[in-house]
Amino acid sequence: MDNPVTVSFQWPAEELLTAQRVHMRHSPQFRTFWRTRWTIVPLGILGGSRVLFIHGLRPDGVLGPLCAAAGTTSLAAPSFV
Repeated sequence: MDNPVTVSFQWPAEELLTAQRVHMRHSPQFRTFWRTRWTIVPLGILGGSRVLFIHGLRPDGVLGPLCAAAGTTSLAAPSFV
């Protein structure tokens, strides 16, 4: 009973993606990530847009476009997966 057993199984891509989605939906770490994503990212986009609007593209306003671009990319990332 102590001998290890090696097993292999090939999943179709659709079943693997479905299993991954179900696992991620019900894992506590992903739920925390999901909540954080939908609160911090919009604030980053709004804050970055505000800094860009106030300071423009001067050196003290460069963080604005970076925050807005990072937030937009973060929201669009699941569409690419």
